[in-house]
Amino acid sequence: MRRIAVILLALAYAFISISANPALAVTDGTVNCGTSGSFTIVSNIVTTNTNCRGSVTIPEGVTEVANGAFNLAPDRSSYITSLTFPNSLTIIKESAFRAASSLTSINFGTGIQSIVHWNFADSTALTSVTIPSSVTSIGVGVFYGSNQLENVTFLGAAPSADSHAFNGLKAGAIAHVNSATSGFGANGSTWSYLIVSVTPTTTAPDAPTIGTATAISPTSASISFTAPTNNGGATIETYTATSTPGSITGRLLQSGSGSVTITGLTSSTAYTFRITATNSAGTSIASSATISLTTPASDAELAAQAEADVAAREAAALAAKKAAEVKREADKQAARTEIWDCLGESKSPTIIQFNQAEIYGVTKKNYNYIIHDINVRIKDESATAVIVDQISMIVEVEKVVQKYVVLDTICEGEKFQNVYANDLFINGIISNENKTLITYNLRQYPKYEKDNYEKISALIKVQEALVAERKQRLSNVLLWNSPINYE
Repeated sequence: MRRIAVILLALAYAFISISANPALAVTDGTVNCGTSGSFTIVSNIVTTNTNCRGSVTIPEGVTEVANGAFNLAPDRSSYITSLTFPNSLTIIKESAFRAASSLTSINFGTGIQSIVHWNFADSTALTSVTIPSSVTSIGVGVFYGSNQLENVTFLGAAPSADSHAFNGLKAGAIAHVNSATSGFGANGSTWSYLIVSVTPTTTAPDAPTIGTATAISPTSASISFTAPTNNGGATIETYTATSTPGSITGRLLQSGSGSVTITGLTSSTAYTFRITATNSAGTSIASSATISLTTPASDAELAAQAEADVAAREAAALAAKKAAEVKREADKQAARTEIWDCLGESKSPTIIQFNQAEIYGVTKKNYNYIIHDINVRIKDESATAVIVDQISMIVEVEKVVQKYVVLDTICEGEKFQNVYANDLFINGIISNENKTLITYNLRQYPKYEKDNYEKISALIKVQEALVAERKQRLSNVLLWNSPINYE
């Protein structure tokens, strides 16, 4: 019973292990080789092969290659041309691939830890191999006698290696190591029969120092920068400028300071830019951002803006004109109210008030006459206003002023030619009867005889009397010749 319990416990543990790591499980059976033959897997271990030729790819999940698994008579490993191991593989046991004379490439994966004795000894076609950083142990004569092997690259620290692990390689065979690794010694020294060649560690460069952004056109800009002092141990190959917004990029292929040009921007848009530097190891962090740059307007935008400016100016001018008209109208009405108030209080409006009221034509010469005539029109003999609303009073005031405008034109002489008989009649200067004749006769008088209102009034009276006299004489003539007795 105790034995059964132990077996059940072991099975349960195995089941739990498989369930927890399903990716590590691989099906038992055979796997074909690249050209012909096959190899056998039992419990995640490659145990043997049958005439395996060509490439060999061991599936993921295999953890071990057993002793001499591919080193069997009659062919042994001599017809295997390439090996690809899974990342799950941790150990290759003794002489598994010894005398693989046709082997030209090995990919160890990333999990291999131990390569046991004589595994790749006498692999005379192998010229280079890379040892992963996971490898900690290389046994006796692992690459012994591989006389064409001249480049061994180590991705990690020096493993524990037998002194003859790399004996018998091509003369001058090199161990390529990075300066960040340890255990190999100085550049040019010897480690396990290999000449150590140390490659300086390279990293991405520091960020460039940003300069200024300058607009070239509405859709392009130039961004200056200074190369970083630390290039990461490798020559900077590319500088990349990136815009915000839009993530539009431009590149400059050089190592030193300079300017990057970005095209494809949008006109009339605010941008900032950052620059990164790239070498063989990677790309730097981005520089600080430039001061914001707004790209110029395009020709179409400038034309549209010009049209908008013209429209805005026209609108502003129209608004100003309307505002001025409103103000002028308000000032006019206020002045007319002042005239109304003055006349209602028996005060005389000023010439300024007449002009503000847009009642033009009042001058120092005619002012007293106009005031007199206005009072005659709007008041009766008791000085009581006979016009009781402002609008009607202003109409009467305008009539009086217009009368004196016409009279002043007559006084000026030569301008009288532009005054017609109907103007004199409408403004109450002459009667409608015989107005054309009287106007004509008035024009015939020299200027000095009609250069003031009294002279004009006297001339009009003379003309009216003459007309009346002529009418009377004509009437008498008609009566004298008429056969009809009118008495």
